[in-house]
Amino acid sequence: MLNFFLANIFIPTFEKCSKTQFWSMYKTMYYNLLNSNKDKVECKLKQILLNARNNTLFWSSQLPNDEGKTAFQLLKTTPVTQKNTYTQGFPDQITVKQHTGDWQYLSSAGTTGRMTVIVDFEKRDFLRAAEHLNLKLATGSALGYKSVDIPPSACNVVCGFADQGPESIVKFVMWALKNNCLFTQTTLSDLRGRFERQIMLKREVLMPIDSAPWEKMCEQLDTYLDKIIDDKIHIIRALPHFLLWLAKRAEQRQLTFPNVQTLLPYGGLAGKELIKTITHAFQAKYTNVYGTGEVGSIGCAISDPQTIDVYADMVCLEVLNELGEAVQLDTLGKVVVTDLNNFAMPIIRYEIGDIAEVIKYDEDTGFPSKIKILGRKQECIELPSGKCITPIEIQDVFLQFSDVINFKLEQITAKIFKVSIVYLNDFDTTELTESLRSLLELSKAPSIKINEFIMPEQSGKFLSVKTIKRAA
Repeated sequence: MLNFFLANIFIPTFEKCSKTQFWSMYKTMYYNLLNSNKDKVECKLKQILLNARNNTLFWSSQLPNDEGKTAFQLLKTTPVTQKNTYTQGFPDQITVKQHTGDWQYLSSAGTTGRMTVIVDFEKRDFLRAAEHLNLKLATGSALGYKSVDIPPSACNVVCGFADQGPESIVKFVMWALKNNCLFTQTTLSDLRGRFERQIMLKREVLMPIDSAPWEKMCEQLDTYLDKIIDDKIHIIRALPHFLLWLAKRAEQRQLTFPNVQTLLPYGGLAGKELIKTITHAFQAKYTNVYGTGEVGSIGCAISDPQTIDVYADMVCLEVLNELGEAVQLDTLGKVVVTDLNNFAMPIIRYEIGDIAEVIKYDEDTGFPSKIKILGRKQECIELPSGKCITPIEIQDVFLQFSDVINFKLEQITAKIFKVSIVYLNDFDTTELTESLRSLLELSKAPSIKINEFIMPEQSGKFLSVKTIKRAA
């Protein structure tokens, strides 16, 4: 009843009384998933490129005024950018000259560092719209069922741990009145965030799970598992490692979860073995929602848990080889995205650091419409034979053994690897070492070190594979 009221009365009325259009945007994005519109995509891309060329110092030199090319052709001749393109030129070189007054700074947390992104109000509306589209595709409802959100530690600011005042809406309003700050811009923004999390998304954000010896970790896992059952949680969104640990502890306690329906990962790197483990423990559907802090949601797995359907209203996505050319179907390449909605800080042909295969190209636009994410580029291992081993392949090798709950594979030289694992019960590592020897094309099996736990990176995420370049 509440969701019906919000979707059909409150939100449409709120849109008419304010400048926000996120709900209308969500509906359009949902419709466009099955109805590709080449002209609309090209129009949005053209606006982004013209805005970047005419209103930023960096892009004015990178985007020539070539009236003879279509927007698609111009994009494909534009240089690929990396994180340092934006960090080195921030903010004067890469933001537009006209400051509209409604800009907001977002901190994008990644495995290799952070990048500050500036967005305007319209872009924030698209971010909200995409969040509701994710929910619709994952759960069948654009407004949330009761959910818990367990992010990596780097997401604390985004999730609301850093703002002032209590999390409860009523207590927050009382706090703001007491401190004479209820109608300040910051307080109203924090209040809106709480309304979205607690009323529209029905989402409670929990602290990250601390990596520790299993007995110690179980104290926190048990608290969260009991909460999931007692509060009749429908959706669990968490780092894949956290989902794995919750599933393993649930199996130990022989728990059942009659209300859990959907499992959503942060980062999205989950191979078939991890998916099998967590879906069995929770008896719930796993849905891979793919996105980045720099541009927001990029796509969602609709029919296959490892195949992402790309949101054409959010990005123009490319998968390129080392020569900068579009890859053939079912061929590895680096993911490059162009944000179609950020007019404050244009992000164009940005290499986000992921490796993917193209499953399907859109016949009208020529861009990938379905991709399979295989992990971070920096975690791929290039073997002397020329073969590329992806993080998802490595994860499947380790997690085929049910007692393994964490691992780290470090490449010391081209043919020497250091392996660390964390496991629940003693087991013979012979089969694991042989699997690694075969996968990594080694003459002899690597030795394995047993750890009580493995610490995450500063970002809060776990870097399970470190290559020679990374180690250096």
